[in-house]
Amino acid sequence: MAILAFDFGTTFGRAWLVENGRILSASRERGGARDVAQGRQRGWVIDLLLRLARSALEEAGAEWSSVDAAVAFGMITSELGLEEVPHLEAPVGIKDIAGALREHRVEELPVPLFLVPGVRSPNDGIELSDVMRGEETEVVGLVSSPEVRLPLVFVSTGSHTKFVFVDTDSRICWSVTTLSGELIWALHRETILSKLVDPSHSLDDLSFVERGARAVQAGGLSRALFATRLLNVLAGADPNKCSDFLYGAVAEADIQCLRTTVRARGLMKASVVVTKGTALAEAYAHLLSGEPWVDEITILEGALGPSGAWRLYVARETGAA
Repeated sequence: MAILAFDFGTTFGRAWLVENGRILSASRERGGARDVAQGRQRGWVIDLLLRLARSALEEAGAEWSSVDAAVAFGMITSELGLEEVPHLEAPVGIKDIAGALREHRVEELPVPLFLVPGVRSPNDGIELSDVMRGEETEVVGLVSSPEVRLPLVFVSTGSHTKFVFVDTDSRICWSVTTLSGELIWALHRETILSKLVDPSHSLDDLSFVERGARAVQAGGLSRALFATRLLNVLAGADPNKCSDFLYGAVAEADIQCLRTTVRARGLMKASVVVTKGTALAEAYAHLLSGEPWVDEITILEGALGPSGAWRLYVARETGAA
């Protein structure tokens, strides 16, 4: 049994060919919900999916005839995708999500396409409200890993950062979202800090990450961001250290938000799982290690979404989570 798994994000589209739970190939292309918001039509979304599929199939030396279905997750189920699919209200588990997969007919695709619904947190006021599209599929892939211990908080970085709490029954219970990925990109492209923040940079000096966090604690995020320039101009810190300082500041601002939610939700202890790959993820892992509610921190490599999409499809077809 094989599927094509699609992740239609804010800025990138991705596809994987998954056979019997094993990822055979992958493809990636810039393009996503942001383009639809700026005027692209639904036909453009279908063309993107087809290009991604062809690339993944070619890389694996496979044909459409070997694929049973396609499973798409992320912003493709929003008003900026192919079809808006209502969020499921947390808490939800694998069977809940698999049972809510929605088939979407696309004439150009030679296999059935199933859309994964997003998940929203219980409506406990705007301060605690949240929604996700895509991370629920990553969580499904995550909880099947023998490396994780429940309950856990999953930290997913990208255009947005998501902190997702998963209970001992592998159910998504709530989440917290920030715009940190887009913020860092905007700081890099549109501000006087452009040469002091490197989106492709790995952390160099954790002491500067900690200094950035302390700057947020002392004066808030906006002041800490300007302090990045002061660090360079007045203290002579090189751009790498300034970048570490800025990542520490952004991560601390997010963790402050997470602390508020942890207290409000009554979370006592949990492990933390961070996806490896960005400096921001490294900063979260370092700063979260000092939180009293954190039991242990695991850093995972590799894509979780395609494994989650595969597991959801199997659960839909067999009825077994």
